[in-house]
Amino acid sequence: KVECNPRSIKRSVNLLQIISEIAKNKPVTDLSPPVKIAEWEGGKKWRDFSKKAVLWIFMAQNFTFRLSALVQVLLDFEQKRDFNNLSRSYKYKKISLQSKASDKEPPNSDQIDNFDEMFIFDFYQKYVEKFIHVFRHADRLSRVDKDPEEFAFLLGKCNDIDMKCEDILGPQIDQSANEDTSNPKEVQRRKDFSLLSYSFNLDPAMRLEIGDDMASLISEHEMSGDKGFILQKESMIRKKDFLYRRV
Repeated sequence: KVECNPRSIKRSVNLLQIISEIAKNKPVTDLSPPVKIAEWEGGKKWRDFSKKAVLWIFMAQNFTFRLSALVQVLLDFEQKRDFNNLSRSYKYKKISLQSKASDKEPPNSDQIDNFDEMFIFDFYQKYVEKFIHVFRHADRLSRVDKDPEEFAFLLGKCNDIDMKCEDILGPQIDQSANEDTSNPKEVQRRKDFSLLSYSFNLDPAMRLEIGDDMASLISEHEMSGDKGFILQKESMIRKKDFLYRRV
């Protein structure tokens, strides 16, 4: 059972009402002829999405720090995938950004490329949880969250409604018909069905602070080239110092 006060419930209900009105009145972006968000594909897509929006808004209201960290790491993955797509177009530059979940797991660029279908529960446990307690201001930021066990419980509920990483960023737009392999572009997404687009109660300033901490941490996304995994010795020393709170 997740406890919450009446004021928090009222705030979440008000946000859901606002989102519902947006869906009823705003047409889907870049769709011709225009169709309202709530009516696209007979309304089924919005009905499925709105179930996820209810849980997402509640988590954003009560676990701002952890959800902000999740979003920041997810955006980091998206940025690195765009870099990899661009890198592949220049065959003489064999460079890619890779990821590894732990020191025992070898780096793998496929994890960067194929994260859309991951459940957010799995993504959080594998790529986000390890950072939560090593941010510079983790003690202060974590105070805005409620019980971490309640957050873990809600993340598990996300699996019950098939909430995946692509639901946060938005489903990819199929560009295969107009794809130019010689000139790759960033992944295009339908922002109208992105939970992040409706995260009015998620503090952007907190995400910025978390992003700065992650940049100084030198995350486990590193660059590899023709000669193998490029690993700067000084960056690893800094990471170790940070993890042990020496900086």
